[in-house]
Amino acid sequence: MFQDLSKCNNIGGIAEILFCLRGLIGEDGKDLIEIHTLNQHSGAESIQTLNELLTFLETYRILFRNSSGLLKIGSKFIPFLFSNEQLVNCIIKNVLELSFERNELNSVHFSYNHQIDAIVFNNNQFSVKYAYLRNFLLSVNVLTLLKDTLGDHIVVVRDYEQFIQKLNSRASVRLTQQQLLSKLELNRIAGEKAEVFVFGWEHGRIKCRKARNLIRKISDIDVAAGYDIVSVNSDASTVADRFIEVKAVGKDFKFYWSRNEIDVARTLGEQYYLYLVELEQIEKSGYSPYIINNPAHHIFHSESWYSIPDSYLVKRLEV
Repeated sequence: MFQDLSKCNNIGGIAEILFCLRGLIGEDGKDLIEIHTLNQHSGAESIQTLNELLTFLETYRILFRNSSGLLKIGSKFIPFLFSNEQLVNCIIKNVLELSFERNELNSVHFSYNHQIDAIVFNNNQFSVKYAYLRNFLLSVNVLTLLKDTLGDHIVVVRDYEQFIQKLNSRASVRLTQQQLLSKLELNRIAGEKAEVFVFGWEHGRIKCRKARNLIRKISDIDVAAGYDIVSVNSDASTVADRFIEVKAVGKDFKFYWSRNEIDVARTLGEQYYLYLVELEQIEKSGYSPYIINNPAHHIFHSESWYSIPDSYLVKRLEV
């Protein structure tokens, strides 16, 4: 009965929305049969896309179903039911808020174009399954098509720039936090997988049981140690003499090395090792990590490695 909005382009315009809310549903609400019957007898005003429109209005919480199965208008819209401008503005803001909340719209979809001094809607970044949403925003004049010598642009109408910027800022903070947490979790999983591999690999490298007993994974105990695994250089070692920082890397062998890890590497010198582990390779028989001994010297004094500061601590000096 209700439609899949991702398969429709058009849910109708303002005239259809206003007639649906006032003429077909009203303040008391109606069931679907009544709504369709009224629509069929509405002559020129009848809505051709009624199912799609009802789905849209319910999806964006303008309509809701009560316990008796009636479709009713949300209470926040009732006071404006017979004021075109206020009702339309309330509907638009409700749709925009939910669109950003659900990530149907986000910062990827908007950019500032200094050549036309406007906030541009990036249609090429917008999912086709939300075409109905874009077309609704065009129909209610939140977005408009601008033609100039630089081509055609869909831009945000000035009246809605600040509101969209506010929603975009709020959503960006939420999305950035989610992305950060997701990235941190993925990095943690990759790092743990690489460390487990190196821990097992070290046990295979050292044959003497007594020396093997000195190998320990300490990253779960001391995150500030500057290395992840304590090991030994050979079967003859009687004390830990190899300190391993493990990095999960891709084919480009790019990794981040913290200031603390670099300082510890400089202090330990020849006893410090970087083990670079390609996670895509560890299931292959005979795979060995790429090992750099004394990396504080070899990385910063070698043409084989390129390093660049990723950020700077900046402090104003007292004058």
